[in-house]
Amino acid sequence: MNKMFRRGISAVLAAGVIGAAVWAPLSTAQNDETYRQLKLFGDVFDTVRQNYVEEVDDKELIEAAIQGMLQSLDPHSAFEAPEAYEETRKDVRGTFGGIGIQVTMEDGYVKVIAPIDDTPGARAGLQAEDLITALDGESVQGKTLDEALWVYEQIKGFEQAGAYAVEVEVIPCELLAEISKRTSLLTSSIGAGSGGDIQFLFAEDILGNNPPPYPRHSKQYRDIFKLRQVLQAERIGGFKDYIADVQNGGFPGPEHTVAAPEGLMDGFMDAIDD
Repeated sequence: MNKMFRRGISAVLAAGVIGAAVWAPLSTAQNDETYRQLKLFGDVFDTVRQNYVEEVDDKELIEAAIQGMLQSLDPHSAFEAPEAYEETRKDVRGTFGGIGIQVTMEDGYVKVIAPIDDTPGARAGLQAEDLITALDGESVQGKTLDEALWVYEQIKGFEQAGAYAVEVEVIPCELLAEISKRTSLLTSSIGAGSGGDIQFLFAEDILGNNPPPYPRHSKQYRDIFKLRQVLQAERIGGFKDYIADVQNGGFPGPEHTVAAPEGLMDGFMDAIDD
């Protein structure tokens, strides 16, 4: 069974990637605060290990803490353990490696989006819009049928297990419509057209929180990412202007400070010099 297709059905599971960060040197005060926070983490870690009602695995605790840290940044950042990352890498190689083409589905066949330069697919003359009807003499449509039946069986399995709803991702609209007629579960469509009982789209996509490229099944109704870029530019500009103003002597000016009352400094100096 194609691993990418198996991801078409889930219990509201969103895939993520590890976000990137740019680090700048910390001041001594920042370092001290960071070390205090890390000590707090260590204290909590030791407390959980020693006092939790069940025995816990150190590696799992640490990975869960890392996962929580990344997920607090945004819905698309996540941590993958080395084993899971390697499996993901294999999936990607299996999907886009091989003969070197990017593909989608059309009318039950595999449609070439674009061949990747200097790969077997490109050298064989495959072009965008080509339809692949068979692989090694075996019909691609037959594969699609097997996968469609697999999705149906999985949904019926959830139904028998007592589930209330199921999220179905990126399968043909007509297929989900027929499955929806044959299950008591509430079917939530994400990238599966109008075939489900309800439509689902992440708020991140609706509001345009992230830059392109966008998922094929999504639609952006606002461009908050662009607004965030403008806001970030304003933040950076403000700090730069402040630094330049201080360096050039423009800040602080007389209007930003409090003048000493007459006689205060003479009295102060006399008092401390005695």
